[in-house]
Amino acid sequence: MNQVLNESRISRAQQTFGEDSDAESIGVHVMSEFVYCSRAGTLAYESGLDDTGSDLVAAPALGGIPSFDIDEIQAELEQLTDSLKHLLTLFLSLAIVLTLIAVFDRTIAAVTSTSVVFGMVISGRLYWWSQVAAYFRNKHRLKEAKEADPLEPDWSERTIQSVQWWELLKSGFDSRELNQPLHEYSANLQGIPWRILRRGDLHLPVVRMRVADQGPGQRKHPRFREQQRARMAAYAYLVETCQRGRADWVIVLLNGTTEGVAVPIGETEWEAFTQGLIHARGELRKLKADKSTVPCPSENHRACSNCPFGRPRPIGESPTILGGVEVPPHLTLDRSQERMFHSNCGDRFQWIPPHSDAEALGLKDS
Repeated sequence: MNQVLNESRISRAQQTFGEDSDAESIGVHVMSEFVYCSRAGTLAYESGLDDTGSDLVAAPALGGIPSFDIDEIQAELEQLTDSLKHLLTLFLSLAIVLTLIAVFDRTIAAVTSTSVVFGMVISGRLYWWSQVAAYFRNKHRLKEAKEADPLEPDWSERTIQSVQWWELLKSGFDSRELNQPLHEYSANLQGIPWRILRRGDLHLPVVRMRVADQGPGQRKHPRFREQQRARMAAYAYLVETCQRGRADWVIVLLNGTTEGVAVPIGETEWEAFTQGLIHARGELRKLKADKSTVPCPSENHRACSNCPFGRPRPIGESPTILGGVEVPPHLTLDRSQERMFHSNCGDRFQWIPPHSDAEALGLKDS
């Protein structure tokens, strides 16, 4: 494997970043949001969002994002098995009780059984089926993990290549989850990849990203946005400088699945990262000098169309909290002139972001 993030390039970067000795620490996620849009970067910074190395929102293991560790899957299966046994025992016990009641009085038994069944349907049906569904999902996932064959990319071919999580683990990589962010003090950059795959001196950052559905073959050739490329290179930089491992590739798992791609960190990714960090620092310096600074919105209209910061929500649903302080809402009316909406970006910068939902609602200033 060729080491692209070599010492000379890292040294040059550290010298460039280190020239700004007064720069405060910045996270990888915040930096990448500034690459996306200066207003999104400001909101990410003021929101104090944590860096998790994942675009996906964390969810409970049994009903949300599935486990990527065989031991965890087995533990979840044991928990689900015990839960289903208890539920089955409860059902059998109720059936026995109702049978005994029926021996003495069928009328009471009919009324009681109707009430019990109705209660079970209302309170327990969804829980029962969710547990059964989770059980079989985990069974399938465990089977997939155990039956995977060792397979890894051709590291000498520096192109984006398809990978599968279980196949990488079978190839001898050890999955590590960090307990705290990596912090490189020359750049004063910190962040935490979702996982690090280690084998020998290879320390490959793993991130989970959401990419637009491009139909068949999208996982072989996903179209990464510039902010995503900046994040990849930033994690590789942190791993190489903080852990002294070789991280000239990044593993990207796509859309919450075990399928993904191995991405070589080349000049495109490196440029997105270095320029992104310089830009983010410049914007934060302006904000620090004048809190009333209003950065320009993205020149790319499409950047606003799906931005979560600009997504409108009804008044009263939840306030905008920035820096621990509630921001007064920038009130807007839909085309019916009956419902009022606001958004984080709208509240912070007193405007109507051109989000696709805002356009669909026909939002206007109230």
